[in-house]
Amino acid sequence: TGAIAGSDRTLDAFFRRWHVIRVNTLDELLETSILFSGLRGAPTTSRRVGMSTVSGGEMGMLADICSDYGLEFPPLSEEGKAGLRSVLPPYAPLANPLDAWGSGDLKEAYPASLSILAREPAVDLLIVSQDMPSNMADEQIAQFSDVAAAAVRARADSGKPVVVVSNISGGIEPSIRKILDDGGVPALQGSTEGVGAVAAWLDWNRPLPEETEAPLPLPTDLLAELDTCGGIVPYALSTRVLAHFGITALCERLTQTPEEAKAAAEAIGYPVALKGISPDITHKTETGLVKLNIADAGALRQAWDELERSMNLHHPDARREGMLIQSMVTGDVVETIAGVNRDPAFGSAVVVGLGGIFVELLRDVSLELAPLSPARAKAMINRLQAAKLLQGFRGKQPADIAALEETLVRLGRMAHALGERLVSLDLNPLMVLPEGQGVRIVDIVMQARPSGDSPKHLP
Repeated sequence: TGAIAGSDRTLDAFFRRWHVIRVNTLDELLETSILFSGLRGAPTTSRRVGMSTVSGGEMGMLADICSDYGLEFPPLSEEGKAGLRSVLPPYAPLANPLDAWGSGDLKEAYPASLSILAREPAVDLLIVSQDMPSNMADEQIAQFSDVAAAAVRARADSGKPVVVVSNISGGIEPSIRKILDDGGVPALQGSTEGVGAVAAWLDWNRPLPEETEAPLPLPTDLLAELDTCGGIVPYALSTRVLAHFGITALCERLTQTPEEAKAAAEAIGYPVALKGISPDITHKTETGLVKLNIADAGALRQAWDELERSMNLHHPDARREGMLIQSMVTGDVVETIAGVNRDPAFGSAVVVGLGGIFVELLRDVSLELAPLSPARAKAMINRLQAAKLLQGFRGKQPADIAALEETLVRLGRMAHALGERLVSLDLNPLMVLPEGQGVRIVDIVMQARPSGDSPKHLP
């Protein structure tokens, strides 16, 4: 979890929590600052935008950039289409984004089109694309002053925020900027910088984090055990700590003898998996310490003997906790990873992502600082590319997203309660079963800080 979390992801999570807007270049900084100054008093969090251009090519380019930033273009209402049909020529396509050039009438048809688009019920913010560099001819200045005046009128008539984006840098014609400034319409330079500033402003308008439940303190005996086993925590203790916070590994039993394993398998029900458990061995499959789909008692005894030989051969000095019997997970499941990573500067972060062999290959992970509200847990999952798999993909059943969200919330409480004691936690894989059936923990690796070992903080 620590390897895929990364300090930069943690920094992003810190910024999200406290509404710090992150930019990557000075141009982005300047345009974002201009937008924040110009849109005071007109907050919205909706990403449903209307966009007007006078160039089909620029419209396609901007639409792609808006999509990259998660902005949405709701379709026009029938009333809106009728209004546009009355002011634009018959050959003009009526859609959002809108190419409002029409026949080039910027004095009457264009302002009317812009006002109609701004009044659309599904549109909560209007982006007007218009290039207006400072070296234009007088005729162009006059034309595009009409565009600026139309943007100001749309802002006043609709009461919605309106932003003008010039797709080129190099300055904005001063007389046009004055029209926009006086009308409360920010004028931004650069397609990516302008749209990025809009997206940042929408994010910043979101409410501050919801209150989260107070963490349940760990009992004294568990704390004492945790403090004395710095490094990888024994599996049995890990499950007890997790269970205290309502995160349970169901359908499994840690056994010490073949007879105990046989009884456990019969109680759980075949087929089962058998795993060699040691706090000194984190990657069991690399030395053959996992046997799957064991169908009966005979196969179980054979698997037990094979794991014993593998332990003696590859890990003769490893501390042994026993052999873990687990039921097999079958059917439509989504393999995820969930866990906790402790950052020396920002504290504990909860991580979720696509699990199994894809963890380090695709690095499809999402991260938030602990503790988590249910809304933040939901947002974490929705940021994943794998969210589509969880929602049901190509005929598969939707997964139990609610159970995954609850697990993340509980991990956040645990991480917040343990603080510096918990260095990292991997639940990998964490199987998300079909809707209503919960989640299943398949493997646990917990790392604790040794008692008396002070964390090293970043300078």
